[in-house]
Parts: sequence; C-alpha cells; structure tokens
Amino acid sequence: MIAALHLLAALHGGAADTLPVVTLREALREAVHLDPQWVQSAGLVDNAEWARKAALLVFVLPTLNATADYSELSTQQFNIGTGRAANATGRASIDARYELFTGGRKLFGARQASADLETARAGELAQRYETALNVERDYYDVLGARELL
Repeated sequence: MIAALHLLAALHGGAADTLPVVTLREALREAVHLDPQWVQSAGLVDNAEWARKAALLVFVLPTLNATADYSELSTQQFNIGTGRAANATGRASIDARYELFTGGRKLFGARQASADLETARAGELAQRYETALNVERDYYDVLGARELL
C-alpha cells in the first residue's frame, strides 16, 4: 500500500522526464522491510529463538538465586556473629541448584520452545507472502490507473 502511494504520487507529481520509475521487484523489496506487520512477525521469530536458547540452556546451567537483607534495629541487640551489640543486622546468600530429575518438564519446555519457533517462522513467512500480495495488487492498480489517464 505504501509503495503504491509512492508510485501514484510519483506518476502525478512532476514532469514526465523526471518521474522515478519503480519496478515491482523494488516495490516488493522495500515494502517487506517497511510493513509493520512483517516487522512484528520478524520480532516474534527473534523472541522465539531466544526462548528456545533459554529452554536448551536449562539442561546445562544451574538455577542461581542471590538474596540480601539489611535491617535497622530500634534498640541495640547482641550480635552472636560479631560478639558485640549492634544497631543493624545484615545477611547475604547465593544459592545454586541443579535439578537431576524434573519429570520431563525440561524436555517438554525445550520441545514447546522449538514448536513456538516453528510457529513464529511460519507466521513470518505467511506475513511476507501477504505483504507481497498486497504490494503486487497495489502496484498493478496504480499501473491500471495510469493507463486510464
């Protein structure tokens, strides 16, 4: 649609010798990268690829948890760790875990991520064809309108 409007504006916008000529191939090439729906579908493919990588990394990497806690006390209390009175307490910990048996949850997650990636790729291809169809229709509509002038 965008390419068709540019082409129509170019056909009516100036002298005949200064009109830019847009071929169907050029219109298709430009439209695919400018179509918001195709850009969105390409983004979904990118997100699905990262989700698949994350699902596969679960088999290798452990789960890490880091926590920190700090509290100010209203009165001094004896701190066993330091052996003296303190106005504040603090705690920090890092926990690493690796599950050996998950009942197939990790395997199912990896398969689901692969299926989501294939779905996103199919959606991107369908959107590319739909964009091409719309551009070709608009391109030939402009050419037909030009012949009627």
